[in-house]
Amino acid sequence: RTHRHELFTPSAIGTAPDESRNKFQLKTIETLLGNSAKVGEVIVLGMITQMKEGKFFLEDPTGVVQLDISKAQFHSGLYTESCFVLTEGWYEDEIFHVNAFGFPPTEPSATTRAYYGNPNFFGGPSSTSVKASAKLKQMEEENEDAMFVFLSDVWLDQADVMDKLRIMFSGNSVDQCRSDRTF
Repeated sequence: RTHRHELFTPSAIGTAPDESRNKFQLKTIETLLGNSAKVGEVIVLGMITQMKEGKFFLEDPTGVVQLDISKAQFHSGLYTESCFVLTEGWYEDEIFHVNAFGFPPTEPSATTRAYYGNPNFFGGPSSTSVKASAKLKQMEEENEDAMFVFLSDVWLDQADVMDKLRIMFSGNSVDQCRSDRTF
């Protein structure tokens, strides 16, 4: 999807120089790992992981590289482990030094469905997208105030985590939430 975005599609032959200057080329981690010299200013699409305590890595289908995020600027958004990001920086001494983190550009769901059809990308018993489900549409219309809260890596043995959970749960009154919660 990111490769289809106008910022990452190659310029057409004969395009005005001003238009081609605003294009970017995505590199793979394999490209970085295959270089022994410094690789300057590259953009890599990958998933943030923490393979070692306190050390972050970027992973894509071609490999994994350790990140130095000490000087990184974060564009607006919530960055978590296992989220996909565009990283801009340079590679040297087996470390990718990140200047900036951002999220991949969005694409309307209609455009994605035009390319892929209606497969269920999220798993579960249905092989087709639940967007086309009449039963789900009815449930959404009947429960306009329904919400899902997803949590990950919740360390219940840490007091500050428990305090934040209490704040989160107190913000969702019984009137707002259904009583059938999954934990």
